[in-house]
Amino acid sequence: MEEANEAKVSMLLLGFCNLSKTEQDLFVEGLNRFLFVSPGKRRQLIERLKKASHAENAKRELRASGEARL
Repeated sequence: MEEANEAKVSMLLLGFCNLSKTEQDLFVEGLNRFLFVSPGKRRQLIERLKKASHAENAKRELRASGEARL
């Protein structure tokens, strides 16, 4: 594995280790679903995940800008 990819995987695994047991179970369940869906469904899921991620990032930015004003 390329060193940069190995570092990314290590960081993801560390993040997984920091999840609670319930969160780990949800993650594994979601990963299994992702791995076994058709390519078309996988593309749809990726788009939904990207949208959810962008929305969450926007919320964080709004909270941070509001906190900076206080």
